[in-house]
Amino acid sequence: MYKALIIAVDQYEKVSHLPNTVNDAREIKRLLLEFPSLFKEQDVQIFHGSISRKVILQATLNSFFQGASNSDVLFLFWAGHGAIINGQGYFVPYDGDVQSVENSMIPMHAVKELIDQTSANTVLSFFDTCHSGAVTRMIQNEMTRGLEVKGSGKVLIAACTESQGAWDRSGHGAFTDYLIRGLEGEASDLNGDVDVYNLYSYISKKLDEEFKNQDPVIKSTLNGKPLLLKRVVNRGQEIENLGTLGNPKKELIVVENKRMDNTIFILYSRMDKDKIEILEKRLISYGFKVIRYEKNINYSKSIKEFMKQIRENDYALIFISESYLKSRNCMFEILEFVKDENYKERVVPIIDESVDILKAVDKLPYIKYWQDEFKNLENELEGIDQLNKVEVLSELKILEGICRTIGEFLDVIFNMEVIRIENMLGISEEHIKDLVTLLGVSYGDDQYYILSKTKTIGFKKNTFIWWTANSSGYTENLKEAGIYSKDELENIIYPYSNYIKNTKSLAIPINIAKLIFHEERTPYSEYYLHKLRENRELIKGDLNWVLPEEIF
Repeated sequence: MYKALIIAVDQYEKVSHLPNTVNDAREIKRLLLEFPSLFKEQDVQIFHGSISRKVILQATLNSFFQGASNSDVLFLFWAGHGAIINGQGYFVPYDGDVQSVENSMIPMHAVKELIDQTSANTVLSFFDTCHSGAVTRMIQNEMTRGLEVKGSGKVLIAACTESQGAWDRSGHGAFTDYLIRGLEGEASDLNGDVDVYNLYSYISKKLDEEFKNQDPVIKSTLNGKPLLLKRVVNRGQEIENLGTLGNPKKELIVVENKRMDNTIFILYSRMDKDKIEILEKRLISYGFKVIRYEKNINYSKSIKEFMKQIRENDYALIFISESYLKSRNCMFEILEFVKDENYKERVVPIIDESVDILKAVDKLPYIKYWQDEFKNLENELEGIDQLNKVEVLSELKILEGICRTIGEFLDVIFNMEVIRIENMLGISEEHIKDLVTLLGVSYGDDQYYILSKTKTIGFKKNTFIWWTANSSGYTENLKEAGIYSKDELENIIYPYSNYIKNTKSLAIPINIAKLIFHEERTPYSEYYLHKLRENRELIKGDLNWVLPEEIF
């Protein structure tokens, strides 16, 4: 199993901050998980901010290395301050203090011993700190630049020697910048493989070209076949394997990222169960399928699995109440949900009468509440023996994540269109219509989606739903995705008797649009053209509709 521990100490109580280390950590994590990857997201841990203090990092390091099996491949990345004190190298945690070195800093040799003693046959360690070369002491078989690194074993690559500093620039440490570039493909061989040897050689060469006083150090006990770190897919392979690799980053985004199904996920606190049951019944009466965590416990065995299902679908209602904002489980849901970069466009908040968070100052009590929860658990951790500390570390990390996320989440809510329901029994059809408008979805049978290049009016007419688009709207997205051109459409789309004034649009039934625009792991043009031809009798309109004034 491939496991990674990424430590980016960006904040310090006693010394200057290093904000670029967070950029380093995020990029390293992204590259480790980028397809095709040997790592899984649940096996990649990342620490930064105030949680990267000695007691937490030491316990995490112990667990990471001592809990490994011989078949594991361990990846350690550490960015932050390093120091030489009385001839001894130290990594400086968040609470590092030169006046209390033994109690607040982590000796580099202690990390080295964990690497030496772990049962894992393969350990890859990268250190982007000043004086990080000190961590490589006492390893035999020193490797000079250019020597091939092969097989399983243990390798440490430090940003500089123990007497040097590590340069920082361009939003990253220089060492990490080249590490990232190397993993992205600049260090790959002709087969697209990045192994320890060509990665180190690349970093060493680049640093030597840019700086004359930062020499990376590599020490190892490797032998056998070259140890593969990353396989980079070249552009030709990506095109050739489009059907199996999934959509590239520039993927189809149609109808404002909304898929055309009628399922609504509800996030809520169990304390609000009675209110949610009322809301659920009203939604069902309007033809929506409703899924909520408590009622559909068999649908998902865990919060993470449930949240994964939400991210794979398109929208959710968050019932925000006093109990929701102070529930650990609910806030954990938010931590999982905001991992989706498009979550802001796929959420409609429903504000309960018990809270008022529509002013900036109103969010402060909730931020303080979770900061106090974090500090209380952190204080309790100080009195727990080393053996039991590991058990509460995950809880502390979750609380740290909540503290980091809740402010952003409430800011997003503050700037969103919300629905305020003071009396759940008073949910009306207008509330449901508001939900439909905010979600950008439809309900009922025989409805069409209008794909428009310019703005249209949102309303329902006969069996059509006309959706508002921005100036770079749906037709533009289709064009940019390269699905089909206007000439290609002329022979496969039937004209319709009504026209949309001053727009270039077409109407596609919801069930067909779902197939066309959201089928995954398929090549673009040929597949979608096939779907259009296959269902052409159901597609109405051309690219030059004119809408009669009376319809407005």
